[in-house]
Amino acid sequence: MKIRTLFILTFSLIGVLVVGFFYRWTTDEIRPSYLKVVEENLVDTSRLLAAMIQNEMKQEEWNYNQLHNSANDLREGRFYARIYDSEKFSSDLRFYVTDAAGVVRFHSHRPEEEGQDYSGWIDVARTLKGEYGARSTRLDPADPSSSLLHVAAPIKAGEELVAVVTVVKPIDWPFRFMEESRRHILLGAVVLAVCALAMVIGLSYWLSRPLERLTAHAQRIRKGERSPVPPPGGSTEIRRLHAAFEEMRKGLEGKKYVETYVANLTHEIKSPLSGLCSAAEILAEDPPEKDRKRFIGHIQSETARIQRVVDQMLVLSELEGMDSLGLLADVDLVPLWREILSEYQAYAGSRGVRIELDGEKKLVVRGDRGLLRTAMGSVLQNAIEFSPNGGTVTVRFEAGQDGLTVVVMDEGPGVPDYARERVFERLFSLPRPEGGRKSSGLGLSLAREIAELHGARIVLECPESGGTRVEWTFEVGR
Repeated sequence: MKIRTLFILTFSLIGVLVVGFFYRWTTDEIRPSYLKVVEENLVDTSRLLAAMIQNEMKQEEWNYNQLHNSANDLREGRFYARIYDSEKFSSDLRFYVTDAAGVVRFHSHRPEEEGQDYSGWIDVARTLKGEYGARSTRLDPADPSSSLLHVAAPIKAGEELVAVVTVVKPIDWPFRFMEESRRHILLGAVVLAVCALAMVIGLSYWLSRPLERLTAHAQRIRKGERSPVPPPGGSTEIRRLHAAFEEMRKGLEGKKYVETYVANLTHEIKSPLSGLCSAAEILAEDPPEKDRKRFIGHIQSETARIQRVVDQMLVLSELEGMDSLGLLADVDLVPLWREILSEYQAYAGSRGVRIELDGEKKLVVRGDRGLLRTAMGSVLQNAIEFSPNGGTVTVRFEAGQDGLTVVVMDEGPGVPDYARERVFERLFSLPRPEGGRKSSGLGLSLAREIAELHGARIVLECPESGGTRVEWTFEVGR
């Protein structure tokens, strides 16, 4: 499982648990909070009603029936009240009055209850004892919205408790508000969860992307491919990991490169050195003048060969140590190729090979002119050396959507199938058609390194019609 996926799953699970806990805790607090507000209002209402009845009872001819008119107005009255986004048209408040024995003397909505003994109900019983009396009774045990809140207050004559008034409030309206609040909280929790998930995905990308780039970088290096150093990113720890990884890579590459460099250089100059030693031994025996000149020429050619290999290895090692080019300039390929052809014209003529340049338009790329000349010269030299006497090497330019392509084609025997994947390897060389002599095997390696430094792609193909075709494609805009 990818670290990004694991990160997202872990934090998503934590987020779901946190949001779920927040939603559950908040909604569990809604009901008691709403009921506290309703009960607090009922306390004030019952106290107000008790004070009013208490004052009315001071009249000599007062009786409980005088409450009927007020109760009828409360029960049957119609009005309009807009409570936020809810509308209310009638009052659902009710009340009843019990005497000092707990017997119902008046009921605003249920006259048939008058005469019933309510002394066993908590609201009445506790108030008669001088305590706070309140209760909640659910009409339907399965329906929480059917509860009725009862809050009682004492009615006194002097210091004597003579009656109890209880105010009753259904909670269907508060229940509507509670459900609306739950819906709003749920919506908020969902939005919060989505935002948190988006933040987790963004954070996971920010943290894992540098690690993925480092992984891809390491894989390309393992395959022997050129890989530009990925930019550091993410947290401080990841940037430190990036720096440590890059230091380790440079150390390992340097050690491996020295070992490979020494091995390749030793292998390449071993044969010329053997020839030099043999020639030196023969010259020490004072051979005839004709043989002496021949061996001196052999020493000179082998010495030049060793010098050429060393120079090319030094250039190649410098190129392979580069992550990118320094200063770049606009390079027009047509004049550059005219210079290269002028340099190799005599060499091609000595081998009976003709060179043709197909293209006169201005074709500009960004790069290092000296390196481009070295690389393209190596490709041209290979084409000349593998061309038959009387053959033609053609240099052509092709512009397309993928970019600008330089094509070098010869009419030689082509490259064997087994060697096509290795022609760009360092020190790999095929025998030349004339004499079977091999080159240093560094020319095409140089060309590939220079191409990659320029962000270009170089490939070798062998058409069915014969010969070899080398394509060097520059990306558009480079």
